[in-house]
Amino acid sequence: MEHLTFFGQFLHHPFRISAVLPTGKRSAKAVAAQIPAGVRTIVEYGPGTGPVTQAILTCGKLPPDGLLILIERSPEMAAFLEKKFAGDPRVQVFCDSAENVQKILVTCGVSRADCVLASIPFSVIPESVRSSILSNTKSVLTENGVFIVFLYRKSVEGQLQRAFPAVKAMKVPVLCHLCVFL
Repeated sequence: MEHLTFFGQFLHHPFRISAVLPTGKRSAKAVAAQIPAGVRTIVEYGPGTGPVTQAILTCGKLPPDGLLILIERSPEMAAFLEKKFAGDPRVQVFCDSAENVQKILVTCGVSRADCVLASIPFSVIPESVRSSILSNTKSVLTENGVFIVFLYRKSVEGQLQRAFPAVKAMKVPVLCHLCVFL
């Protein structure tokens, strides 16, 4: 069901989704492994059907009283996520754009995030929107916050590095790059 939901959304919005299938379990675990210890608030952009979300919730880094904010633009996938994670009080789902992260955090009663993960198609997002997302992300991260970006194409890595100068790039178990911005 998860793969069909994701693939259906890809067919309807190929430039918004930009992947045919959701992130695999090994890759999702590799992404979650980059989350630093001691986080209290995590924001995930573009969770899709939630494989990275699931890895975050099971990796043991988010405490029972922590907060995982999911920002998903697709109403269908946001509804899917709400059902999938309805039993976990740490998860809050928003059908919105990552550009609105500041407003969403305020709605959740927090002003900063310890970690932001992005699985959104930066390479096809208009440059002005991409700049807004990066600026707003930087503004909501705590002093020692981490921005983790899951890239399928390295074409926007330069802009990401200008916004977040300290970067650690690595390969994950699929044909993509994972960049951790400190």
